[in-house]
Amino acid sequence: MKVMIVDNDHLALRNMENMLKMAEEVEIIGMYTNPLEALETVRRAQPDLVFLDIEMTLMSGLKLAEKLLDFNSNIRVVFATRSKNYAVKAFELRATDYLVKPIYPERLAQSLQRVRALQTVRPAFNSLQ
Repeated sequence: MKVMIVDNDHLALRNMENMLKMAEEVEIIGMYTNPLEALETVRRAQPDLVFLDIEMTLMSGLKLAEKLLDFNSNIRVVFATRSKNYAVKAFELRATDYLVKPIYPERLAQSLQRVRALQTVRPAFNSLQ
């Protein structure tokens, strides 16, 4: 699974990177503190999953998620943020999961399991259409 991480907090970015490196079948294809750079890269890299902070400078994670999903509706988005206040909006955007910082390895593993389960459902659904 190709994964990108977007968070304007360098420490949070590194923590997520370290936890994801321990996960099976995860390839980190990009880490960004600038959401505009991440958006440019998504078009080339075609990630399966993007972890997004919500409260960022230049562009909120919610706005970035809208743009990502407009570009490719199959990208899975997991929000990783300090605030519980955006959960409803995140799920209105079809977020796959919503993680509240600090994120622990067990919770991240649950989130990855959810993404994997959805990836196996999508091909079967597409064949029904």
